[in-house]
Amino acid sequence: MSDTWSSNRIGEVVAIDAAKCRVKVHFEEMDDYTSDWLPVLQFGTGNVKHYWLPSVGEQVVCVFNSDGSEEGFVIGSYYPEGAYPPESGAQMRFVKFPDGSLVRWNNGVLTVIAINGVNITANVVITGNLNISGNLVVGGSINSGPITSSGIVTAAGFVTA
Repeated sequence: MSDTWSSNRIGEVVAIDAAKCRVKVHFEEMDDYTSDWLPVLQFGTGNVKHYWLPSVGEQVVCVFNSDGSEEGFVIGSYYPEGAYPPESGAQMRFVKFPDGSLVRWNNGVLTVIAINGVNITANVVITGNLNISGNLVVGGSINSGPITSSGIVTAAGFVTA
């Protein structure tokens, strides 16, 4: 890397090594230079772990050692001019995936849309169909409108109508 490199650069991701959480970045304004593998900065890698990689073609911000070496990191990506987040808000966190699945936290309300299913351990309100494979065990009462069954209904104890 030449002495003309500053410690911060903007470039485009051209290759991904998902297993090692690193990317190669192309810097057009630096004589079409492509970096060696650069680690992608994460929010946590200790007891709490986070994993994220930018996509090929995504603009990223990189920081390099100020000694002119090629050692550096990808510290994040950004929305370039004309590209904006699909949703926004001061009290919102949002992740949208390529298949259309999303996770949104907005001022205390968590919304999960999973195209191919989801496993959740929590108090849950579900809008849509709920398919249960296995037994449904209820420790309280069931409050609903009419209940229909296309199979056999068995009751142990009192049934009132």
